Amino acid sequence: MNENQDPRDAIITELKDVISSLIEDARQVADVTDQVMAEQDRLHALELENQEYRLNASAIERDSAFKREVNDVYSSFINTQAMILETLHRRRETEPLNPDPILPGLEALSEKIASLNSAVEIMLDGGRPGPLLSVALEEWFSVRSGLGIDQKKIDTDYNRIKDFIEFSGDKPINKYRFLDFQSFANLLARVPASYSVKPEFRDMTQVQAVFHNDNLPLHKQHRTLTGKTIETNYLSPLNMIFHDMCAHHGFTSPLANVTVRISADARDSTARLPFEVAELNRWFAFAALEDRGDNKWLPLLGTVTGARIGELIPLQRKDIYQVEGGHWVLDLTTDLTDIEGLPVARRIKNKSSRRIIAIHQSIVDAGFIDYVKSFPKDGRIFPWPFTTERKP
Repeated sequence: MNENQDPRDAIITELKDVISSLIEDARQVADVTDQVMAEQDRLHALELENQEYRLNASAIERDSAFKREVNDVYSSFINTQAMILETLHRRRETEPLNPDPILPGLEALSEKIASLNSAVEIMLDGGRPGPLLSVALEEWFSVRSGLGIDQKKIDTDYNRIKDFIEFSGDKPINKYRFLDFQSFANLLARVPASYSVKPEFRDMTQVQAVFHNDNLPLHKQHRTLTGKTIETNYLSPLNMIFHDMCAHHGFTSPLANVTVRISADARDSTARLPFEVAELNRWFAFAALEDRGDNKWLPLLGTVTGARIGELIPLQRKDIYQVEGGHWVLDLTTDLTDIEGLPVARRIKNKSSRRIIAIHQSIVDAGFIDYVKSFPKDGRIFPWPFTTERKP
């Protein structure tokens, strides 16, 4: 089978072939002797049912109602096998000593249906079992570690999926169902936001932490996870791992055609209002009196350039230079340099974070460039977060 082919298409094709084979076998059996004329009506009905199943198989190819249609086929096979076994039993009781030319054909047909029953049972249960989610997680974790994604994000996603495994059990990746995910999301709306850091919850599972928090007096209960945290830190990684690893192992993700909803009881995110101009001016006035360079310049740089503090703190003198026209820029596209002069990868949030930012003339006029020039070429211009060294 082509690796890009949907495995359901192969199953549908096989079902069609077997159905056609069953009809042909039934016709041949009916022609062997006139003794089964009474069964012709049943065979005709079976053929009509099989025609309906073929139409249903076509419908499966057009929409996602796969399991319902295949279940009809499965039920038909069970009924057909029961009919054949009943016929065999009745004929053996009425004519135990007379050899019957129809019996071998009926027995072969019964065996074929029995083997098909087993295959259909596996198919209705989601197909062959895939790897356990815990095994798929280790594969996924290893691959993601080589994609240049921030390791903290990778580790966080790993731990959140571990939480899901602890709640729903470690199953083959294609055996999880909608309610596994929805029940987990419902639980998360009650999980204390401080669950992973508070000593009070040490050694507790999320379920235990929920019940512990629920049983505290109202004024002592811890705030729960916000809807945004549930979506970003839990549901998003689950969608990614099931999308990636089910595709790798040839399954459809159990999250492909469902929507996991976040409870209306989930806490809203804290509303954060932007600084007013007057507030910023007061902040800048206090910052201008600071001796440490990071306390003095980071508020102004962050506000005017829009750069993140995590992007500004590692800056080295070489990252700030003049371009054509005499304009000063801040360069986040190159590697950093360690104390031995070797390149060190600059940690960025995403690809678009690699950029060159113009430095407004007001910052130049305030003395920032003179401040930068006081450092060595490869020296950090904000060394305090990295060392105990003091520089005015």
